[in-house]
Amino acid sequence: MNNIRKTALEFLLEQEHITKLPVSLDDLMCIAKKYNWEIYTYSEFIPYIDTSTENGKRLMQCINTNKAFVINDNKTPTIIFDDRLPYIEKTYKVSHEMGHIVLGHKTFDLLSDNISDEEKKIQENEAEVFATEFLAPQPVLREIGISSIDDMNDLALL
Repeated sequence: MNNIRKTALEFLLEQEHITKLPVSLDDLMCIAKKYNWEIYTYSEFIPYIDTSTENGKRLMQCINTNKAFVINDNKTPTIIFDDRLPYIEKTYKVSHEMGHIVLGHKTFDLLSDNISDEEKKIQENEAEVFATEFLAPQPVLREIGISSIDDMNDLALL
């Protein structure tokens, strides 16, 4: 997992437009634009789904069972997230989905069943670590004296 943390920190440092923490949803939108990734809210995306097709049905199933997900249509990663989520959760979920892309996960095409349940579980855990480190880098937290969840709660970071 240290490799994932390192990748997340390196990815954060590559984003020259991010000059302060916490990373905002607008920052994430800029990252997506930089890498030619697309991001849509459920409200924006749902009207374009053709539910008479198998892919349309699978997309609706993803929307009904996930708070966010990423698909790879024509090799362009597209992150789709629930716009009804609280702001902090939106930021976390979009960062998690970016983790799947940056880490080269196979699961980032939810429309195909191309990996085992065990591999999906591993990749979900890796994306969780990526998002956590990307949004709250351990070196920064240590520098400001945060060493536990209680410290984060005290500073209202959670």
